[in-house]
Amino acid sequence: MWGLIIGLLIAIVIAAFASFNSTPVSLNLIFWKMANVPLSLVVLFAVLLGVVMSALLGIPGYLRNSRARKSLEKKIKEQENKIDTLEHIPAIKEANELKNEEETKIENPPQN
Repeated sequence: MWGLIIGLLIAIVIAAFASFNSTPVSLNLIFWKMANVPLSLVVLFAVLLGVVMSALLGIPGYLRNSRARKSLEKKIKEQENKIDTLEHIPAIKEANELKNEEETKIENPPQN
């Protein structure tokens, strides 16, 4: 719902921008010349080009972070498996039960 509202607001702003900046301009690129191009199209194209370039430049960082996240998730899974293995050892299981009993006594002291 919020995406629709934001999209409509952006469309309204773009439409207003285009109507206020319809002045024709000449565009001279290195080997290419264009005459009578609306200023709004030039600006919108420049913004679009900037968005595409920033997205392309952000891809390596995204891939690097994705690989690091997968590696950390794998380490977490390994550590959870180690914890599960250690919890099934009888001596450690008894120690955990004693610890839980002591914590329960501390949290809920006997009342006289």
